[in-house]
Amino acid sequence: MVEQNQRQALLAMFSKVLSVMLLVLTVVLLTGCKAAETTSHSPDSQAEVANSIGAPQAIKKMDAHGIIENKAQWQELIRKTDYGAKIKTVRELNQMLYVGNPHSNAVKSVQEIENIQFPTITKVSGIKVVNVPAFYSIHADKRKKYQQDLQQTVDQVSEQPVIVLNFANNIGGIDIDMIGGLAALIPNGSLWQEIDNQGKSWSVKLTNDQITGGVLDLKESVVPVNKRLDKKVLVIMDKRTASAAEVAIIALKRNPLVKIIGRESTGRTSINKSQFIGRKKTVVTLTLGTIESEVPIGGKKSFNNQPLIPDVTTLYQPISPAHGADYQKQEPLDEDFVQELKQQFLELSDATE
Repeated sequence: MVEQNQRQALLAMFSKVLSVMLLVLTVVLLTGCKAAETTSHSPDSQAEVANSIGAPQAIKKMDAHGIIENKAQWQELIRKTDYGAKIKTVRELNQMLYVGNPHSNAVKSVQEIENIQFPTITKVSGIKVVNVPAFYSIHADKRKKYQQDLQQTVDQVSEQPVIVLNFANNIGGIDIDMIGGLAALIPNGSLWQEIDNQGKSWSVKLTNDQITGGVLDLKESVVPVNKRLDKKVLVIMDKRTASAAEVAIIALKRNPLVKIIGRESTGRTSINKSQFIGRKKTVVTLTLGTIESEVPIGGKKSFNNQPLIPDVTTLYQPISPAHGADYQKQEPLDEDFVQELKQQFLELSDATE
């Protein structure tokens, strides 16, 4: 009788364990099915997702016209994504474009890259410094204001024997507006040459009121300004001086009185075109040209995402690294760097007298 009761108890326990195991297995199976339903797409819906963010269109344009730096990796991703047809998110599109060229990218909206800030003047050790900040906007009034403000700040410091332009921590934006704002210090004529992926060369030219030509066939208005080509210019540059800021410095270097001080730049020296693409208006930036400078910079004239080398490399960085890697302001300049800047300023001032 005791043995029979024990067997019944064991059977009851086994039955309960089996019931629990079946319940767990059911939950796992249902969860797996739900996940599969959520993450998998039919070929038609997958293509629709890719097309909505413009992925196939962007990848085909980059493949046909872009400057591809790692062609083997790019072709591998072309095959894996079926020319972008299997791309599901803007983040994936951005990563693929980056493999093609680290200067190319994609973002969901223009608000992610909009960067509206205007030039200022800072006084350090008795020297007035024009801060030339990063700038990106699709609004014509903001672009015009940036140019005008930059022209005015340059004019306000022009009583100095040397004009000092601070490009430290300028991560880029619209080179046209930086050049337009600094046009008083840049001779008219060919600013640089752009080379497309077929090896064809295109000249970018500055006139009194326009910047024209290049791979993008530019016809951009700039605010007319009186030239000050007699002024000596010191350009402050650092590792976070990038993209449009580097291109503006290339234009400035056509002026033989321009001298670069600081550290080498980021190395995003190539030509980009930004556009809205797909039903969701993804903002895609494609790299379509390399740059040939009109004058040597650091012994180089040809640039394809190589950094610019300063004429005077300083011991101290223009912006102290103590501020941290995420610090984006252009001031304060490092105190020890300012002493090196002051030395160069005084040497150029003495040579002017």
